[in-house]
Amino acid sequence: MAGSDCRYCRREQKRRCCSSGDLRHRTSIWRRRIHHADRISALPDDLLLEVLVRLRCAAAAARTSLLGRRWRGLWTRLPELSFHAAAPDPLDAGVAQADLLRPRSSTPPSLLAVHQTCPHAAVVAAGVSSWLRAAARLAPAELLISVRNCRSFGDVIKLPCLDRTISMELHVDGDRVAVPPAGEFRALENLTLSYCDVDLGDLLPRCPRLRRLEIRGGCYLEAITVHSPSLEELILSPSVPIGHVVDIVAPGLKKLKYASSSVCPSALKYSGPLLEELDWQCTCQSSTGQFGVRWWLYNMKLACKREEKASLQLNNNHPRVHTMSMLLGVYKRSYGLEEYELGHEMSLVTPFTKFQILELSILTFGHVYGAMVLHLLGLCTFIKKLRVDLREERKTCPADCSCHQPTNWGNITISLTHLTEVDIHGLKGDDHEVEFLKVIFRSAPALERMAVYLACNVSPSNKGCMEIYSISKVYPSVKCNIYHQPDDE
Repeated sequence: MAGSDCRYCRREQKRRCCSSGDLRHRTSIWRRRIHHADRISALPDDLLLEVLVRLRCAAAAARTSLLGRRWRGLWTRLPELSFHAAAPDPLDAGVAQADLLRPRSSTPPSLLAVHQTCPHAAVVAAGVSSWLRAAARLAPAELLISVRNCRSFGDVIKLPCLDRTISMELHVDGDRVAVPPAGEFRALENLTLSYCDVDLGDLLPRCPRLRRLEIRGGCYLEAITVHSPSLEELILSPSVPIGHVVDIVAPGLKKLKYASSSVCPSALKYSGPLLEELDWQCTCQSSTGQFGVRWWLYNMKLACKREEKASLQLNNNHPRVHTMSMLLGVYKRSYGLEEYELGHEMSLVTPFTKFQILELSILTFGHVYGAMVLHLLGLCTFIKKLRVDLREERKTCPADCSCHQPTNWGNITISLTHLTEVDIHGLKGDDHEVEFLKVIFRSAPALERMAVYLACNVSPSNKGCMEIYSISKVYPSVKCNIYHQPDDE
């Protein structure tokens, strides 16, 4: 039955401190001994509430009503009301009693939290709607409703206007949440929607003071539209593997974070000043076959952090820098995503944030990679530092491979006028790698330092390494160092 706990859920419920059998057993003992000397019940209400607060659960506090009339209903005046249950019936009863018995003249609770934890005892949409109606009357400063198993049965969860709630988090397992036809969430500053199917275009204009918005999971939406003049921080964590459009109009937005292991948007529309902090992480499926073999971008991460030198100092006033990290290879990894041209994911964020550092991790499999890397550099000519980590797997490039195409890629020049530092790890000194370094030297007039870390088992005296030394002498303004790694034992 939906209203009763299964054996598994009863076991899990007993693990909670607020539902332990020991607490119930001690309550009965206290009740039997109360006629001897009940000094606690004579304390003022404020002190008794301090005792109930230590229980950290409204259900456990409600059981103290068994001690006597002095304790009855006192729990409804707790500053924080937290309900935890596996099945919905205890939650319905607890929230209803708190709503009915709490004096309207008392200070609104700072927190109302309702957690349903059972994966197979379903909560209907009407039940969640009743909790929300009770929350509107209780007017908590912070509201948290988490439902592990919600079933709408064709109904929708009705969200009332919570005009005094400052922070709200809803997790309702993908059900439809209907916005009220009128009214505003006048005090709401922090909103978290987890697996909620809600019309953001209707909800967000009703939140004039919203500062932070977080959207987790999500339903099969063609677009995520966030228009808010007051928003300062936006966190998006979608989980549905489809292409969609992210449309943001937020003139006051300072921080944007996008993190998903299965979704990369097809387009990002942003209207507002340049962001101070942009974090972007997603699984990718973009590729190109114009360089002889098909190169794939597996994942991309853009992070905002302080520079390494600044992080070692106590002064935190150093500006943060954006670092773009990418993992590439020549074998397709199927993610069920729409495929794009190589560099599509990078092009989503470059109009809004000019990252200073580009880090490329390349699974080369022995293939020529220079043309592909130069193609990516052509999309971000504003970078100041380049780091390339070459990882050669067991498979090698066949003799008749066309990965050297086009044959004239070593003759091109890219305008890398801001590039000052280059680190390359895993270099073997092959002819195409020497050609790649020539292009970098030629394309970066402001280059100050280049560090080349040779792959294991590569001698610094081989032909390629000696040629790199010769090239560096042509550019005396560049401090070029070649590091030899000892053989693996």
